[in-house]
Amino acid sequence: KHTNKWERGQTNFFDINAVDLGDLKKVKIWHDNAGLGASWFLDSVRVTNTVTGNTVVFPCNRWLSKDEEDG
Repeated sequence: KHTNKWERGQTNFFDINAVDLGDLKKVKIWHDNAGLGASWFLDSVRVTNTVTGNTVVFPCNRWLSKDEEDG
């Protein structure tokens, strides 16, 4: 496992325990643009319901940054 979750080329996984969210239609992803090299490219977000096994993929293909193309 990599120790820095935000290194270039890494895929990061996060487990979040929540009530059943039903059929997801959208997700909101943001960051505070803090720190050196705060820009990062988000390819997609994948959400899997571990009870049903259903997975929803939200393509993004955008930079999250004030300094890049869509800041």
